[in-house]
Amino acid sequence: MADPIQQVKDAMMRDMHQLDVISQNIANVNTPGYRALQPIATPFNDLVTDPAHSRAQSLTLPTLVKNAPGNLVKTGRALDVGIQGQGFLQLQAGSQIYLTRAGSLQLNAEGLLVGANGYPVVGQSGNIQLKGSDVRIESSGAIYEDGQLIDHLALVAVADPQALRHLGTGVYAYHPQDFTPVDSPNLQQGHVESSNVNSSESMIQLIQLQRHIESTQKALQAYGQIMNAGVNELGK
Repeated sequence: MADPIQQVKDAMMRDMHQLDVISQNIANVNTPGYRALQPIATPFNDLVTDPAHSRAQSLTLPTLVKNAPGNLVKTGRALDVGIQGQGFLQLQAGSQIYLTRAGSLQLNAEGLLVGANGYPVVGQSGNIQLKGSDVRIESSGAIYEDGQLIDHLALVAVADPQALRHLGTGVYAYHPQDFTPVDSPNLQQGHVESSNVNSSESMIQLIQLQRHIESTQKALQAYGQIMNAGVNELGK
């Protein structure tokens, strides 16, 4: 027979994990290019028939990266690009490549095109150097400055979106770094993609989670009362 105390503990640990996920989503509701996370619940039958499996999953409850696109928001900035369809911009961080769909780009002091976190954006020919005058970015990712072709944004796709790990500011790590070039990018200059977090849905999830936590606490209190009653009866 499963230990009721252990089952309650496992349920609380799962609730705490879901709270962390929902909190991260709400905190990033205004982060351009952010991909919402969704906890994957363990079927109720598994919790009852296989408590050991339930206990293991309570420590490593999997989450699903929601890969649906966010809305494009018009900014009018020449260096902003909204990605439509699949693909991520690549950011060079030393020997590492990070990914982002946060297309609010800018120039650093050296004239390199960088992401919001300061990492250089990767073009098909390497880092992208611009002066910042009359920049045009076509839907294909081609970058023109003063009418001259400078480079192409090197967009890539990932085979397993669930392997993306959010590092903050809409930037993701992905291992192993086996990217597939996007053959036909679809970019829109002067726009950025918003987070795909549904704030109303997140608030509903938060309310449901709060009610579940309260129910779990009541179940624990009821079990404690039953145990106290049993001890008192045995003591007579």
